[in-house]
Order: sequence, then structure tokens, then C-alpha cells
Amino acid sequence: MCAAAGTALAKNTLLGTLEDQEMTTLVEFAFPHQAEAGATIIQQGDVGDYFYIIKNGKVEYVKDGKKEPFQGGKTDSFGELALLHDDKRAATVVARTDCDLFRISRDSFRYAIANAQNQESASYLDSLRKVKLFENLSDSQLDQLSRVCMACDFKEGQKVFKKGQPGSIFYLIQVGKVVVSDIGANFKDVNLGAGDYFGEKALSTGDPRNATATAGVGGCTLIELEREDFEKILGPLEQAISMTQHLRILSSLELFSNLSDHEKNEVIQKFGEKEFKKGQTILDEAKADPTFYIIKEGKVRMSTHEAGDKEISLLAPGDSFNLAALQPTQEGLVWPTCVAASKKVVCFVLERKDLVKITGAGFKDIASKAYGARQAELNSAKEVKIPREQLTQVAQLGQGTFGRVSLVQDTQSKRVFALKALHKKEIVEYKQQANVMNEKNIMLMCHHPFILALHNTYRDEYKLYMLLEYCNGGELFGRLHTSTRDGLTKPEHAMFYTGCCALALGYMLQRKIIYRDLKPENMLIDKEGYVKVIDFGFAKVADGKCFTLCGTPEYMAPEIILGRGYDISVDWWALGILIYECLSGESPFSANDQNAICRKIVQRSFKYPKTAMFTPDAKDIIDKLLQKKGSDRLASGPSGASAVKNHPFYKSIDWNGLMAKTEKAPWVPKVKNDLDVSNFDSYGVDDTFDKSWSDPAPGWDRDF
Repeated sequence: MCAAAGTALAKNTLLGTLEDQEMTTLVEFAFPHQAEAGATIIQQGDVGDYFYIIKNGKVEYVKDGKKEPFQGGKTDSFGELALLHDDKRAATVVARTDCDLFRISRDSFRYAIANAQNQESASYLDSLRKVKLFENLSDSQLDQLSRVCMACDFKEGQKVFKKGQPGSIFYLIQVGKVVVSDIGANFKDVNLGAGDYFGEKALSTGDPRNATATAGVGGCTLIELEREDFEKILGPLEQAISMTQHLRILSSLELFSNLSDHEKNEVIQKFGEKEFKKGQTILDEAKADPTFYIIKEGKVRMSTHEAGDKEISLLAPGDSFNLAALQPTQEGLVWPTCVAASKKVVCFVLERKDLVKITGAGFKDIASKAYGARQAELNSAKEVKIPREQLTQVAQLGQGTFGRVSLVQDTQSKRVFALKALHKKEIVEYKQQANVMNEKNIMLMCHHPFILALHNTYRDEYKLYMLLEYCNGGELFGRLHTSTRDGLTKPEHAMFYTGCCALALGYMLQRKIIYRDLKPENMLIDKEGYVKVIDFGFAKVADGKCFTLCGTPEYMAPEIILGRGYDISVDWWALGILIYECLSGESPFSANDQNAICRKIVQRSFKYPKTAMFTPDAKDIIDKLLQKKGSDRLASGPSGASAVKNHPFYKSIDWNGLMAKTEKAPWVPKVKNDLDVSNFDSYGVDDTFDKSWSDPAPGWDRDF
């Protein structure tokens, strides 16, 4: 069974891209199935849930009532799209002879692939945690590294590397032994076993190997980590370790603990270091000092004249002093005298002017973040205190799976909004309660010029309501696909729209929000011509891997389709698709059926049109975003979204101007007034609901 199933998987154009471990695990879930001659195995139009492998026998394919010219035989397979999602069968398959088959269900496939990935990644993560070299890295960083590790087997006596060879790979022994020899004239050979590691200089210097490493008796299995992969994720080793140590110190201070990761990293970049000798006065209470200090090493004695210059407190590493420096200048601000109390004291120093540049709000805003009020401030800034009864409906705008959107106006202020009404009956019937609450919470987390603002929420017995800002330009999709053309007319226009999107994705990246449904239909154009990302139904706060199959097929990354587990890098893959579609008018993986789309995505099979729109820089950024491995994509490394913003494709973009909306938009909606809905198609909107329905388990929407 294993041989036939394994051969069939390897031959399959969609599943042949699976890793060896994934295939091995998947074969274990292939169960026997028989079909007599003439029996219909799958029926065109039915929703599929099994993938089939032919062990013996022959089948024929019938599409739209016509026999296809080819037949299936031993080790052929069919129905693979059923493993990916519940799409309808594209053809009928009939047993031409008695057939012995293997079949794999969708649930088994997704479990097998996820399990193979999890087991492998968990094993690598456990091993990395034991490496002293990495003891200062966070679990999140180690988890990222575990995803780019790979195992390699060496036979007894096989050289792992030879002395003098260039070094670029770090090794960790998973199973077996390794002998390190040729170290030097006065050194004996060293025997290493499971859990030991070697070749660590490869992660820092890349110097030639200073010894020879050979697989010991019985061979060995080594976990390999390449310097290139390490640096893509965390940057140079010393920098990554140093940044992690600095981040831990900064996060331990209540004052800074609630800054976003992005803000913390920016603060760290502004750190200076000062060294003091024992007895040296660092801070004199009689003199103003604009510097804020955080102790990195040593101890500091704090005292005041009023206390008779006696020691009030002895500060240690991680403690800070001179909060007065972070507050706006005013009379009466003093701080106790601080003197170096150990042989050597090293402090991080930070100037208030640098902190203000990063946070943009001075000490008052920083303090509010440190005391946990940052989220409340953001939510209050977005909240609009308008009773629902004060809103009057102007027009219908459109309809989605659960929501109907209408244009409403505040009868007092005359401001206009979009009101999204969600039918609770539909939400409950489709078991979407948690997703709806999650969407609301994530939208309240976001406060960005290119993300649609959620101003307020309401609820009644039958519906939930979201009061949103109104964008009267319609969907970006409408700008890309008109009655006369597909795609934009100038590369600069693509830079503008996708630049807005890149800033929104970068903002979400900082907050660990994975969006998962980027596409032109989910971007609205506001009255100034700028785009806003909408519809957070698939969004999720995630620091690790996700496994839910969701999104739009043509925008899905390979790892989503294959069920391997994915992270926030899938959003940057989708940005690459968006850039391509803006330039060409279609996605790079477009095809007549979903099977073909998925096959092209996992094989990364696409071509660039030979037009002036696809400049060398455009092709390069698309190539770097559409990488099969998430860790290889732009924005997946330590510099985050900056890697995208700094790409030459965006060289003409003024990012500050874009954020401030001072850049000229390619197109500004032509509307009569704020109540104009001419850019929306409201045909077929049905907002009727069943008034006899009652919630079988009320209370889930209490916090909506």
C-alpha cells in the first residue's frame, strides 16, 4: 500500500510538492476502497470530500457528458481538490474495470499535514531551546527559527564538513554521534552526542571551518540552520541577541511595557550607552538633566539632601531613574542624586526628544500606555457617541454573507456613515458567533488612515450593528476592472494603491494581526482617492502558526492550500498578488478552474506579461513577495515592513506624505455630495429577517 500510494502522491502535480515527511504521514491515512466496473466513483457537480489513488484497474473521466480522451490507471490519482476545500467536482469518474483504490478524506489530509509540520517544528523548537547560544532569544524568535530548520542524515564516516571549508551552517545533533577532529596539534578529537551542537561560528563570522566533523558509529541525524535563514528572520546573531536583551530590559519597565513591539524596537535603536566608575555622580539633584537612565550593568545608589544624603534605594540592572527627564519642562521637577555604587556601572541613556519623535505624544501618552490605558484611548478616539435612533437610512450600499450595509446620516450633525447590519439568526446558524466578536475586537484595535474605522456598535434582539466610516469611491476592484480595461494605466498608480495597502499591513504586522483576505474587493476608495482595508472577518491576532483554510483562492499562499500551517507572511504573499493584478488586470495564477489555480500556486507557476507596466523593479518586488517559503518573503525578516517600503519599486513614494494624505491620488471619486452612492451597486439587497426567531443560547453578544 505504501509504495503505490507514495508513487501516486509523487506523480500528482498538486501534491507532488509535499515534503517527504508530509507524504510519509499522509500515506498512513490512505485506506482501501473498491469500485466495480461501471460504478461511478465521483459525480460531476457533487461536493467532494475524498482524494483517490488507483492501486489496480482503470477509470475513465467524463466532463459535461463527454468522455475525456485520457484514462487513469495504476498509481494515477484524482479528486485532489477535495483535500483543499469543499468545491464541486469538475468531472465524473467511472470505473472502467474493477478497481482497487486508496482514498484519503479532507479531514485526514489536513490533520496529517498539520501533524507532520507540528511534530517536526516542535522537535526542532525543543532542540533549539537547549542551545546555550540562543538562551537570550525569545520563544517567538526560536519558533521562527524552528520553521527554517531542516533535518539531514549522515552515514557513518561521512564528512559533515572539512577543515578549511567555508562555514554557513550551524548543526545540532538530533540522533547519533559526531566526531570533531583535526582541531590542532595539541588537541584531542572531541566526541559529541545528541543535544550537542557545533559550527556555531557559521552564524556569526562565516569564517572557514577550524576542524573536521564526521558522522560517528551508526551515523547521525543533524538539524541544520543556515546563516542566511537566521539573518533573514532575526538579523545578524550578535545584533539579534543584543536586541533581545535590550527588549527584555525595556519590557520589564512598567513605563514602556505597553508600547507596541515596533515602538519598543524604535526606542532601542535610540539607546545610547554610558559607563561610570564607582563613586562617580551620574545624576545631581541640584542640576537639570535631560537624560533618562536604565541600568544595564552594575548598581546605583540613590540619595537626597533632604534625607541627609543617606541611601534611599540601591538600584540594580533593569531599574531606571530620572523620570523627570521624560516630562514636559516645568518648575519643581527634581530627581534624587544617583551615584555609581559598584566598580563599573553601564546605563542605557535615552533623551526625551528622541522618545517624543517615536511616540509622538510626549510623556503623558507614554505613561498612559505604561499603565494599560493605551487601548482604551484608541477605542475612545474611534467611538462616536450617536444613539442608533438618531441615525436615518439614506440608501442601501450592498450585501455580504452575513451583513447588509446601508448609508446612514446623523440627523443632528448631518455626518454620514456606513451602517453594517448582521442578522443574528444567520450568525448562530452558521456558528459564527466567535468570529463576529473577533472581527469587532480587531477593528477596535486598529486606528490607521488606511484601515476602515469602526466608530460604534449597537445591538438589538435580531441584529448586530457596526457604525463604520463611509467611503464613497466604491471598491478598488472597480478601478482595476472597468468596462473598457483590466488593470491600471500607469505603474505609479499601482505604487500608490499598493503603497497604502503596505502601510496598513505593516501596521497590522506590528500588532501581530494576520489579515488573511487581502484582495481588491476588500479595499474601498475614500472621497480623497485613498484606499482603506475593510472586512476583518478572517483576521486574527496570532503570534504563531494558523491552520484554518480561509481566504480567496487566487490570493492564497502555498502553505495555506497545502494545510502546512502558516503565519503572517501570507499577507505579504497576497500583496505580491495585488501588485501583479494592479499592473496586469488579473492575478498571476488565474485559471479556468480552482484545481488549476491551486496547482499553479503550489508550483509557483506564472509569467510576466511583456508590457511597460512590468518594470524590472516591479518584477523584482513581486518575485521577492511570491516566495514559496514564508520566511523568504519581504517583510518576514527583522526589518518588517521597512523591507517592502525601501524596495526600489516604491522609490517615488513619499511615505510620510502618503500617511498624511498629501500625495495626489490617481483618481478621486466624482460625486455630487456625501450622500452620493453612485459608485455602489445595491441591487438585490435583502434585509428582511425572521421576527419569530429567538436565540437558543443568548448572551454571546453581550459585549458587542
